[in-house]
Amino acid sequence: MRQCGPQPSPRRGLVLCLGLLAAMLVGGDWADAPAAAMDNPPKIDFNPMATDPAVPQRGQVWVYPQGSGQLLIEALEHPQVEVQLQAIDALLRMHRDEALSAGGRERFEQYLAAVAADAASHRRLRSAAVEALSKLGAVEALATALRTGALEPVAVAVADEALARAGHEGPAELWQARLADTAAPVRVRLSALEALAAIDRIGPIEAECHDLVTSDDAPITLRLAAAEALATAAGGQVVSL
Repeated sequence: MRQCGPQPSPRRGLVLCLGLLAAMLVGGDWADAPAAAMDNPPKIDFNPMATDPAVPQRGQVWVYPQGSGQLLIEALEHPQVEVQLQAIDALLRMHRDEALSAGGRERFEQYLAAVAADAASHRRLRSAAVEALSKLGAVEALATALRTGALEPVAVAVADEALARAGHEGPAELWQARLADTAAPVRVRLSALEALAAIDRIGPIEAECHDLVTSDDAPITLRLAAAEALATAAGGQVVSL
């Protein structure tokens, strides 16, 4: 028998099925769920940028054209201080990267030693030369520069630290005399005391360290450094003052 009238479409049937499914869910266990749980669904904590991504960094590579070392050595004789300072920095970099010839290294170190020991050289050049010599580990040149007395307090401290780090005891008597010189700047006296402590030479100045610690007139930085030196010499034990 042929049925008359409009036939239900597949889309209408799908809508009816979804409606029945919704009615079942509403009438089932979900209808009994707490309203708070329905209003506050669990949050998914996902943030791809919470931590810095591991991005590889490109290393810095210096390229030295042929003949650049010779040009920089010649620039050390330039009359302008700024040019010489730039040449020192560039030659230090070449020395570090082993891009400087043996003859170039020798001439560079000779120039630094001469400038550091020359009281007539420019103050900034002397300081730069001492800094460069300390990085090169040229302890003999640093010791010679210290004996000239031409260095500023900052350069003195740099030289003292480099010599003490290398265990060079040559300037020990110079350090002792500087520590005892009450007219010397506090910074250079402190540097001398720290250098003597680094090479384990507190014994000869133990009495002076006691006087510094108990003195009301001595600068507090010297008093603290003297107390620390005495404690270190005593093996970290309490020192009777």
